[in-house]
Amino acid sequence: MRHITPKTRQQNAQAKEYFVAGQPLLGLRLILTGPLNPDNPVLQPLHGLQRLIYQQGIKHLPDDDGEIGVWTDLWFHSPYMRRMHDPYGSDKFHPSPTMRHLLDQIYESIEIMATRPFADARVERDLALKHLSGAAFYFSLNKGFYEDSRVGSRRPLLQRADFVAKTSSVPTFS
Repeated sequence: MRHITPKTRQQNAQAKEYFVAGQPLLGLRLILTGPLNPDNPVLQPLHGLQRLIYQQGIKHLPDDDGEIGVWTDLWFHSPYMRRMHDPYGSDKFHPSPTMRHLLDQIYESIEIMATRPFADARVERDLALKHLSGAAFYFSLNKGFYEDSRVGSRRPLLQRADFVAKTSSVPTFS
């Protein structure tokens, strides 16, 4: 059993152990996704290990905690957002279902971080506010991928009620 001092006593302490274990792996993945696309098959074992740490760690978080959105955004979306990578098979004329799926996941993490309470105020202050704005920025730049061609997609997208409902709640940066 670990020695717990008043300084180390914090909300979701067991989950934080997994978070701390996953951070160096994220650092390695971010370095490797500088020159490589995050979808590169060489990186899949590292992504799998990150996913395993994530699944074990969030078991120790309450289901309604906003920290889940921080973990998801930080560990799985940052490799795309940091270098503005698109998933393999996407370009501005041919959006892929993979890109739409990534945008759906980013939107979900934005929604979690923005609407759920945080048991640990430090996570909200130090991580959530930073990652919420980064995720909203990436989402707003790439929301044209919901149409068949990102170029000239604004008019057809604005005619879709599901798209308007989803994007009207995300801050835009124009």
